[in-house]
Amino acid sequence: MYARVLSQEHPNIPIHVFKPGKVDTPMQETIRNTNKEDFPAVSAFIAEHESGNLIKPESVAEELLHVIQLKEKPEVVFSTSPI
Repeated sequence: MYARVLSQEHPNIPIHVFKPGKVDTPMQETIRNTNKEDFPAVSAFIAEHESGNLIKPESVAEELLHVIQLKEKPEVVFSTSPI
């Protein structure tokens, strides 16, 4: 929403938003190692990791680099699937 408003207020400035999804970062690992008593939702984070739904940081970096290196930037890049 912020990017949409910003692009309408400043139409001559390109606005880019990159949402890679759930990335397997050290923060995710820290969360998965948290006690359930301290963080009741920890089981959801563990399940996401065990199911293989987390994206590798390297995959995110490769995709972002690809978009950055495009000679002509599309107005919208949209994907419904993980990277």
